[in-house]
Amino acid sequence: EVALIAQQAHELGWDAPIVGSDSWGSAELMNLCGEDCVGQFFSTHYAAAGATGATKEFIDRYNDKYGYVPDDVGALTWDTMLIIQKAIQDCGEITGDIAIDRACVRESLAAIKDFEGITGTMTFTEEGDPIKCAVIVKISESGEFEFYQQVCLEEQEFIKESGTKVLDHVKALSGKLGENIQINRIARFEIGEG
Repeated sequence: EVALIAQQAHELGWDAPIVGSDSWGSAELMNLCGEDCVGQFFSTHYAAAGATGATKEFIDRYNDKYGYVPDDVGALTWDTMLIIQKAIQDCGEITGDIAIDRACVRESLAAIKDFEGITGTMTFTEEGDPIKCAVIVKISESGEFEFYQQVCLEEQEFIKESGTKVLDHVKALSGKLGENIQINRIARFEIGEG
């Protein structure tokens, strides 16, 4: 549907950027969308073009084996397997008792902090949600998904308190209330003309 939406928007005279979600990260996008997607943006978990270090090594190994660059689902799957491996290792010895082992792995997952994955650094909340930065990708003239910008909620300025980052505000509020406050989800809207 992305290709159809972008094509129709341009046919109707839309000349502003189009910003999509991680669903745009498919290897088939450019075959379906073509020029209508060039120069557009989407949020995702990683950008293959220009990757370095362990991410580049992963991409090269994947591409050598399967013949194409992995999309974000491939990268997230790799991270998932490494996270599960770490949780199992952190349990120590597996007992064979499914209830005990399941509880241990679950507790280990919730305790993971600053995990360095292919898709970035992540920490998990008690509820199992990852806290990590989003990657904004721009689709290049050659159809590659190039890194454009990283957006980290906790590092953004708290809009009600100029000069204070969201993380600093949360920490101050946690201390004031005597509660451990964590941000699991956020929606930010900009209101303006049009």
